[in-house]
Amino acid sequence: MLPIPEPIVDPRDPDEFLDELDTTWPLIRDGETRVKVTDKGWAIMEEFLYDALTLGPDFSRISTLLELGFTDTAVREASVTLESMLKRRLRTAKFGNNLISQIDSCLEQGGVDLTYRRIVITRLRTVFTFVRNKFGHNIDPRLPVSEANALCWRIVSLYDSPVWDQLAIDSE
Repeated sequence: MLPIPEPIVDPRDPDEFLDELDTTWPLIRDGETRVKVTDKGWAIMEEFLYDALTLGPDFSRISTLLELGFTDTAVREASVTLESMLKRRLRTAKFGNNLISQIDSCLEQGGVDLTYRRIVITRLRTVFTFVRNKFGHNIDPRLPVSEANALCWRIVSLYDSPVWDQLAIDSE
């Protein structure tokens, strides 16, 4: 990953410092627990994600879909590509939570550390439950390119994870 350069902070009046119009990075306001990213911050993040999103040959269709602006379809296709690869590696027809349970079992049998397994399984559940299901069953032409890039980046990073080389395939 490439670090995003920190913005240059000019000394200013504290009240002026919190002016959203002058802020170009994430902002936390007094009394709030959420981080707000400004439009300029999102623009920087979009550039970063666009440059960081390296899609291999298995994801060539996703690149095309993103370039054409079919963001929801690109996310759906990325999710299906990940799930198809996992089903192929495990030689199974299972899908969704049943597939994830089998993956967890195979990773355990392959000697993958419990903590690392939990991280991988949680990321898979997130992709399958919140991403694949949302875009697999709905059309959302308003999905911003930045969000689609972020989701695809997450899915591709799971797809390219070296953990899959540790799957014990002969289990069911």
